[in-house]
Amino acid sequence: MTAPQEVVKNLLIYRYKHLQKAIENAEKLGFTNGAALYPMVTMNGEECHNEWEITFEEIHRNGAIAFAIHNYIRHTGDEAYLEDYGLEVLIGIARFWSQRATFSQEKKQFVILGLPAPTNTKTTSTITGIPTKLLNGASSMPGKPFA
Repeated sequence: MTAPQEVVKNLLIYRYKHLQKAIENAEKLGFTNGAALYPMVTMNGEECHNEWEITFEEIHRNGAIAFAIHNYIRHTGDEAYLEDYGLEVLIGIARFWSQRATFSQEKKQFVILGLPAPTNTKTTSTITGIPTKLLNGASSMPGKPFA
């Protein structure tokens, strides 16, 4: 981490506080069941970018948030953050990826269609696995539902 631990934690809690708006943003695009799409541009958690099609294509920000949670826990060992805040964010992001990805019979793997550039495609495909990895590790935490 390049910032003090408390600064990083506060930024991640900021994302947690905007989880409901991220879920609403995803619902506006047809996603369901608590899928969360964090905004590209916001003042209050609601997407306010003037070109919605870009916000649907530039979806790496969800992965960047999951990656930030992963790195915060890895560097600080603050598993209480994961239990109190991060887990719900990761579940919302994982629900988004599960609905955004499509299985390709030709490639025999899940793919994310409609990304704007090869670098975005590579970045997004690399970071989509982070919520799943963290959720698998958190599955032994007591008292947290995964429904």
